[in-house]
Amino acid sequence: MEKAILVLIAMVMSSLWLMTDATAQCNVSDKEALTTAKNFCRKVNVKFSSEPVVRRVNESIVDGRAMTKQVEFGEKGQSKGSFKIGCNDKDVVFYLNSETIDHVWNKYSIPKVTTKPHNWPAFLSENEAKEIMLSNLNKIGMPQGVEFAGIDIDKQNGRMSGRWVKKYKGFPYEGDGIIIGIMAVDGEFVSYSKSYYGKPCPTEVNVNKAEAIKEGWKQIERLFGGQSDWNRHEDDYEIKSAELKIVQPNVLAGRIVSRRSPESRLAWVIEYKLKDKLKQADSLLLLKMKIDAGTRKFLGGDYSR
Repeated sequence: MEKAILVLIAMVMSSLWLMTDATAQCNVSDKEALTTAKNFCRKVNVKFSSEPVVRRVNESIVDGRAMTKQVEFGEKGQSKGSFKIGCNDKDVVFYLNSETIDHVWNKYSIPKVTTKPHNWPAFLSENEAKEIMLSNLNKIGMPQGVEFAGIDIDKQNGRMSGRWVKKYKGFPYEGDGIIIGIMAVDGEFVSYSKSYYGKPCPTEVNVNKAEAIKEGWKQIERLFGGQSDWNRHEDDYEIKSAELKIVQPNVLAGRIVSRRSPESRLAWVIEYKLKDKLKQADSLLLLKMKIDAGTRKFLGGDYSR
């Protein structure tokens, strides 16, 4: 009876979320979206060979706050540049300059389709790359509460990406921050993304790491359908990491769902990985459990094959 009630609650809540998405409207007009994209280009001195047009409104992949209006430079199907404008904050949350990327590849005669390593000229040093990234970020507008987290290098595609992580009272937000991409040879600014969904929340830590890990194991057991099924898999997993992060809970009636709460919580985010990838065919490769750092409440998680 209790299980049936929980299922019914989940169905009702899911229906309400779907109704919210269906009736949600973008607060950015086409004119505002075009102006925002053009202003962004002006700030970072980017020029395209065609005028921008509004293509569509992208539905939320998390919740209503993620709805965006897409602006593109170039013909449909042959985008030279793409922007996503947040429907609520009316700000650029995504930018990709395909025209400049193509220009650099052609300049250095790098073949587009090949499985062989690309022979790029020498890349910029990480210090040089960071200075260029910071310069562009300051032109766009450096958000408050972000810290530099490092640079990723894509040797095959000739790109370097700088990461700035959003924090609150020293705790990082899961998934929130800024990523700026440049071409690694000449430093052309070609991509930008901004995720800023988390909110300030209580930061008391009443649950230690060991307690959180133990609770995470219990939740994984539930995910596998109970003790009997979990006994067959328990020794196949090990802990990859356990960190305190501010998260958006994604649990409903005790089950992991795709929707995320608009309210943030400080949680232990624990990743459990499969020891032997050869067992991946009938097991989950990676499991992520989120345990409230203040109450030990299960807040959701993710899993992948």
